[in-house]
Amino acid sequence: NPDQLAERLKKAKELASSLAKAAAASCATGNCCQRTIVIPYSRAPESAKHIDDAQAMGFPSTLTYDANPVAAAARRRSSTAGVTRVSGTQPDEYPPAAFVENGGFASVRNISTRDNQVSGGIIGANLKGVPPGCRITIVTGP
Repeated sequence: NPDQLAERLKKAKELASSLAKAAAASCATGNCCQRTIVIPYSRAPESAKHIDDAQAMGFPSTLTYDANPVAAAARRRSSTAGVTRVSGTQPDEYPPAAFVENGGFASVRNISTRDNQVSGGIIGANLKGVPPGCRITIVTGP
């Protein structure tokens, strides 16, 4: 639904702007954590395409990590509510639920289960030991 997607995007942009300002203030005081995670087309092509499409629509590439699994689960439930489930696929969210910018209003598309698990594994492995509030830029690669 284009109207629903436009509303999700508007909310995501507002949240991202607010979080970017808070992160900049935090960095100015020396409390700065920034990382980049690359999702390669060679390993997770459907996830990478969704990331590129969502970012092209205006969803942010730099996100704020939230280590709280309960909050992530709530964002995932809200973002994927009403999404038709298709056998052999999983709903992929961008921004992912582990990030505050998901806000429960992410871009969601069904992608193959394997692809979603690969990209989730890449993100999870790169977040090990990362403190909450760290700013993570998600990009795609070859």
